[in-house]
Amino acid sequence: MSSTYDPLKCNVDCTCDKENMQCLYERQYAEMSSSSGLLGVDFISFGKESALKPQRATFGCETSESGDLFNQHADGIMGLGRGQLSIMDQLVDKGVISDSFSLCYGGMDIGGGAMVLGGISSPHGMIYAHSNPGRRYSKSSVLAFWDGNSPYYNIDLKEIHVAGKPLRLNSKIFNGNHGTVLDSGTTYTYLPEEAFRAFRDAVSQFRVGVITFDMFLNISYVDLVPHIKELAELIANELEVASDQVE
Repeated sequence: MSSTYDPLKCNVDCTCDKENMQCLYERQYAEMSSSSGLLGVDFISFGKESALKPQRATFGCETSESGDLFNQHADGIMGLGRGQLSIMDQLVDKGVISDSFSLCYGGMDIGGGAMVLGGISSPHGMIYAHSNPGRRYSKSSVLAFWDGNSPYYNIDLKEIHVAGKPLRLNSKIFNGNHGTVLDSGTTYTYLPEEAFRAFRDAVSQFRVGVITFDMFLNISYVDLVPHIKELAELIANELEVASDQVE
């Protein structure tokens, strides 16, 4: 046990273990993994190459996990979403970084990748998709630390293009309870049924050779919201994808 570690004592903002008087956490993910345990506070360091000095932060000490988190033997999860437990929000509230970050994956096998916490110099001509952090959501969808705003990175999805042609869809179908969400950890792309069918039919026109299986998975979990990960899409701005890039 770290000599600088302190358990987070029960308070009005957390779910409480009344026997030990400690704050608890529980998180469930779209692929049906879950993590739960106790909340604690200690110093978190960011490596020798970082200009950011070690900071005290609140984090979860896991006592139980299920699903892919368990099967993949993950060392842990660092939350970059919105909310009081997000490491980003904690560092921003401390005033040690600006309210922005950048994440680039380097691959599971070759390593590498980069993460920047705080301000960066944006490339010339950078166009940003609009995000709405003020979107309201149901208090019942989280177990603690609810402040009424969406914990997700919501974007305004206007159209989906396949081979340069827009699908005939009403943009309102993408504006559900959570809107359209960008999530780096989501395994699949989830779409409303109407958009799913239109996208499937459009992509199916570009099949090469004989394919004997369905390229798409029809999932009807009622508690899943539209997640957009890798998709030829128009996110309030134009993005062109040639037909030979659609697989």
